[in-house]
Amino acid sequence: MQHRRRWFILLGFLIACAPNCLAEITLVQDTSETWENSNTVSATFSYTPTEGNLLVAIAGARVGSAAPTTPTGWTVIISQPTGSPGQIMYYRIAGASESATLSVGPYSNSTSRGLHLYEYSGIDTTDIIEDTASASGTGTTLSSGSVTTADEGVMLAGVMTNANATLSSWTNSFDEWNNFINAGTPTNKSRYGGADTVSLYSGTYSTSVTASGSGAWIGQIVALNAAQNCACTVTTVADNGAGSLREAITKANNCTGTTISFDIPAPGNMSKGTDSWWRIQPDSALPTILSRSTTIDGSTQTTNQGDSNSVGPEIE
Repeated sequence: MQHRRRWFILLGFLIACAPNCLAEITLVQDTSETWENSNTVSATFSYTPTEGNLLVAIAGARVGSAAPTTPTGWTVIISQPTGSPGQIMYYRIAGASESATLSVGPYSNSTSRGLHLYEYSGIDTTDIIEDTASASGTGTTLSSGSVTTADEGVMLAGVMTNANATLSSWTNSFDEWNNFINAGTPTNKSRYGGADTVSLYSGTYSTSVTASGSGAWIGQIVALNAAQNCACTVTTVADNGAGSLREAITKANNCTGTTISFDIPAPGNMSKGTDSWWRIQPDSALPTILSRSTTIDGSTQTTNQGDSNSVGPEIE
C-alpha cells in the first residue's frame, strides 16, 4: 500500500517532527507476507523504493532459533530470534535501483514466519535511531516496551503472538498499518502487527494492542529521528512569531547549517519615490547566533519578491 501522512506514523517505532526545522515524515509504502513451515521469509514492496529513503523490516518466527545471517546492506535494530515467538528488526537506507524484495534467512529451523516492510521519507539518514525497547509475555495484551526521545520523531512498533487471534485497539494514538496471520492449521498460526505514530515533543512513548486469544507474544519499538530541514524563511517584519526573524534565528540555533532567507510580501514598510523596501526593527535584542555555519541571505528577498529598491537592498 502507498500512504501519505503528515503527523502520525506508528509501527513499533516512534518518530517526531516540525518545531526545530525538522523534515516532514511520510510512510511511503508498506507490505507483508507469511511463509509456512519454512526456514526463510520474503516480502516485496509494490513499488521500487526511492533512493535515500529509510527501509525497515520486521521478521517474526513462531518457533525461535539462532539469528540468520543479516541480509546484505541491512543493519540490525533489535535481535530477539531465540524465543517462541522470536522477532528481529532491521533497517537500510535505500540505494539507487533498490530491490523491492527482501529475503531473510535461512534460519536453522523451519516454522511459520512473517515479514513486514516499511518505507519512510523524512528520516535522518546520518543519525537514524534514537532509542529501542522490547517486551514479551503471555496473554492477550501485547506491549511494545517504552522508548524515550529528546526531540521530534516517529515511533514504529512491531508485535506478534502465537495465538490464533485477531489484533485490535492500539493505544496511545498508534496507527495500525499491518495485521496479518499465517495460513494453515490453527496450531501453526501466528499473528503479526505493526503500527506507528509521530511524536511532536520529547518524552516517553509506548503502545499496546489487544489480541482476541491468549498466547506467547513479543513486542519491539524503535524511535527514529526526523531529518533536519535547515531552511528557514522570514515572511514578516513582526518582532516575533511565525515567519519572524527572531523565530528563524531560534530555529537556526537548533539546526546546524541553516540558511535564513527572506520572502516578505510587497510593498515594503519604507519608501522613497517609487522605491520601497523592508526595515526589520526588533522590539528587543535578537537571539545570539550560536553557529558559524548559519547564513542570513538578504538577497533572497530580491530573488523572491523582485527588485523594489533601485538604490539599495530590499531588506535592512
